[in-house]
Amino acid sequence: MSSIAFKFYSRRYNAAVVRVLLGAGAELDIPGNEGETPLHLAAAEGMWNAAAGADHMAVMRALLAAGAAVVID
Repeated sequence: MSSIAFKFYSRRYNAAVVRVLLGAGAELDIPGNEGETPLHLAAAEGMWNAAAGADHMAVMRALLAAGAAVVID
């Protein structure tokens, strides 16, 4: 499972693809170079991009429903 693909689709607000990747075994809390997780990326992109609208919320809901950690130690 490509963590790069998972992070890309988490950030690009495609909840359907995120759900498929989760079903294929994508690691929920795999950190990036700066410690960011797919959930962090989805939240940050929604905060900085007004065009994200409800789509980034759908990605965040999918990640949270799958058990993504809100806080990473």
